Amino acid sequence: MQRKVEMRRSLFLGMVAGAIAFLCMRSLFAFNTEGSVFILRRPGPSDSAMDQLGYYLWPRRSEGFQEEGDLDGVPLTGLFNFTVKQRREWMVLNLAKFQILQSDTKSAAFPKRVENFFQGFGAQDDLDGDGALNEEMSDSTTEQQQDQETDPETTMHADGGGAAAAAGNGTRTPEYECEIRVFTIWIWPVSQFGPREQLSLESLFKTHPMACLVILSRSLDGEEGEQVLQPFLDQGLKLLAVTPDIPLLFQGTPAAGWYEKLIKGMLDPGHISLSKNLSNLMRLVALFKYGGVYLDSDVVVLRNFSSLGNVIGSQQSDAHGNWTVLNNAVMKFARGHPLMAECISEFAHTFDGNRWGHNGPYLVTRVVKRVRKRFPLLGPWQCDVLPPLAFYPVDWIHIRSYFLAPRSHSDKLRHLATIHQLQTNSYTLHLWNKETRGFAVQNGSILDTIFRDRCLLCEETTLSAALASQESKT
Repeated sequence: MQRKVEMRRSLFLGMVAGAIAFLCMRSLFAFNTEGSVFILRRPGPSDSAMDQLGYYLWPRRSEGFQEEGDLDGVPLTGLFNFTVKQRREWMVLNLAKFQILQSDTKSAAFPKRVENFFQGFGAQDDLDGDGALNEEMSDSTTEQQQDQETDPETTMHADGGGAAAAAGNGTRTPEYECEIRVFTIWIWPVSQFGPREQLSLESLFKTHPMACLVILSRSLDGEEGEQVLQPFLDQGLKLLAVTPDIPLLFQGTPAAGWYEKLIKGMLDPGHISLSKNLSNLMRLVALFKYGGVYLDSDVVVLRNFSSLGNVIGSQQSDAHGNWTVLNNAVMKFARGHPLMAECISEFAHTFDGNRWGHNGPYLVTRVVKRVRKRFPLLGPWQCDVLPPLAFYPVDWIHIRSYFLAPRSHSDKLRHLATIHQLQTNSYTLHLWNKETRGFAVQNGSILDTIFRDRCLLCEETTLSAALASQESKT
């Protein structure tokens, strides 16, 4: 009898222990929707002590902020339970809900607005009426372009106009020249364009005061967006928020065929963020048609790009310093570059909306690896692959340390050394917002120093908000 009691007691205690363990582990684990497994995720700084044990891992969704799986407020992340046929049908039925995909009077003006914006600031006059390449440049990269790509001075002019282009037009003066063309994309609501995104723009103009920035965004191209961007315009800085017309932007490239199949339900949109995949494709086409620099909205610019030719950065390298994975958050290419054309074609022919990164970082990685096997990245294909330190000096796993204040004298010395290295050897710093949105920047941390050094308008309210956690953003 006593033995049975002990067995029941042991069983009861085991069940209690199991329940406690389950509750504790649930705070660290999230169900992976791509398969019946559990994956670890990173908590925000406001989470419990138990949650903090997993801070290197995936973030929880920030309250009030649309995930990258949401597009114009339409959730896409639930489509993993659908069959391929159901996802195709769902895409066709819900097409009207995606504002970014709609063509209207505002979006129809997109090519001309971009053309006028660049030409008004001394950009080269080689754009045709729809903002695409003229026939002479669209066929192939000429020897003259090859020389431009290898010469930093002429490359700068090819990307954004500049002294050479302005010299041919007596009506243009230096203050109206466009040092470099820059593109960024914002598909989410204006309310979510927060202080950190604003500081990203400030860092660009602090290092490139004569840059011409185009923000491809329907939400920022309106009265609310104008209020957000007005402080930059008041400083005489050159930026344009413009509603993109997806069919017109993709016209004349393999992207047009891909888009046609998407909206007709002829291909699987996948269950991974359609907004992310659209952004991946839009940046490639923008660089191919217009040339210049592309920057993600969570990138802080640390140094001027004018000394760079056609470049893309590696995110990871092996023990021997050879790159293994590239990233597409920062790129610079001359107009009509064949590598961008190859990337667009790769996207259209190998699109997979069910594999994370397949259409973004892994796409540019595949293309560059394949191209360099056929011929060196020279001549028309000239492109430099920069080491991680150039664009991605810290990865998404270790970025947390940049938010934390030093706790000892040795910590302070390491922070100073890191800041010096960033300011000396890095062109950009990727904040990895998807992983860090819930982190507050602590006083005296590496990012505290970088933010205060890179701000241009330096409004204390903006700085304070940028340093705070973005969890409360609505």
